Amino acid sequence: MNCQACGKELTNADKFCIHCGAKVGESSGKEPTANVETEPTKKETAAAIEAVHPSQAPTSGDETETNKGQNEKVEQAKKTASDYFQFITKQLKAPTETAIKYEKSNFIFGFINFALISLFFALASYFQFSSLVRGFLGAGDFFELFFQAFFSIAVILVGTAALLFAVLKFVYKIDLKFHDIVSQYGTWLSIPVYIAAAYFLSSAIGLNVLTSLIVVLLLSLLVAVVALTFFYYRQQMSKGIDPIYGLLIVFAGVAIILALTADFILSGLMRAIF
Repeated sequence: MNCQACGKELTNADKFCIHCGAKVGESSGKEPTANVETEPTKKETAAAIEAVHPSQAPTSGDETETNKGQNEKVEQAKKTASDYFQFITKQLKAPTETAIKYEKSNFIFGFINFALISLFFALASYFQFSSLVRGFLGAGDFFELFFQAFFSIAVILVGTAALLFAVLKFVYKIDLKFHDIVSQYGTWLSIPVYIAAAYFLSSAIGLNVLTSLIVVLLLSLLVAVVALTFFYYRQQMSKGIDPIYGLLIVFAGVAIILALTADFILSGLMRAIF
């Protein structure tokens, strides 16, 4: 038999432990001490859980600033989207008046127009290509075809804006910035955005004749927009060559960009098919 208090060995005749003095058959009352000792352990466990799940801890000042910054970006994006909707709607009602009275701060809308035209043109190109080759070559890889067309159109539009800027800035010595050209050129591109959307819808539905007509209209508008943007600065062309020759320089540069991107698109089509 062992003492319940200290665990030492006792004889059956012992009524008290000869080692610790505890009465045989009764607890020493030391167990509560063990319970008290467990309290710090519970606190340490809670601290460990809090460390593992920091989201449950109070938010620090840095985290508050981060969340505030993210919320501000979301609100700014919503405001930009709302302003662009008003801008593109106004363009539909009076495109020429709006383009002539453009604001230099509209450059962000110009970049949005670049992106939307590239998007609609790429989607429409995929549907048209798929309808042509589906019978004997399959539909082709969507991502390969889409991104080839999107990237190419975006390069053409941005490249055209860069050519306009270079000719007006360095040939005619007009004081302007690249954002000014993007604002003016991008504002004129608002109507082509609507035409590009119609091109996408007609090609998705499969209206081939209508799609062909829309493509001709869209390409004609894109050429006209370059000329309109160039001659918007006609009054400031006091120096340099005749404006017609300046415009020919711009179109020559656009032709070079088209040749380069056409080769890029064709190589992408070959990879997507085969």
